[in-house]
Amino acid sequence: MEARGANRRPAQLMTGQMLADELGLPESLAATIFQLAIRKRGPVHQAGFRRTFARRADVERFFEGSGALR
Repeated sequence: MEARGANRRPAQLMTGQMLADELGLPESLAATIFQLAIRKRGPVHQAGFRRTFARRADVERFFEGSGALR
């Protein structure tokens, strides 16, 4: 947890829902992007969580490769 007044930074792991919320995309499109982003390095599983996560760097790398981000 971050202390009050701490510098906030984006989460290093993302779910498909987080991707949809952050970019304002429909859930189906965000799920497709999520699957494409984790295709190379695989998903991240955290002990105690049932969710599948992707590394934020992998998602950003996917967008940079497609020309969406620079």
